[in-house]
Amino acid sequence: MTGVSKLTMTFLRIFSDEMLENENETLRERVGDMEKKVYEQRDEILCLRATLADVLRRVTNLEGSRGTYLYSPFLNHYIV
Repeated sequence: MTGVSKLTMTFLRIFSDEMLENENETLRERVGDMEKKVYEQRDEILCLRATLADVLRRVTNLEGSRGTYLYSPFLNHYIV
């Protein structure tokens, strides 16, 4: 190998290492951002589940307090 080719190979190796390190850093940042979004969405899901449970509890209480009435088209009136 000539001196120029050794220099070129060294340069390419350094350049390649820097590119890989930069790419790894970018990937770490993206993974960190995705983890943050996952935790935020988990908190939103927990809040939505609690809200849904509360709504279902309220609907159940309302239906229980007024009784259940079904409309019968065959009889053309409500059935208690």
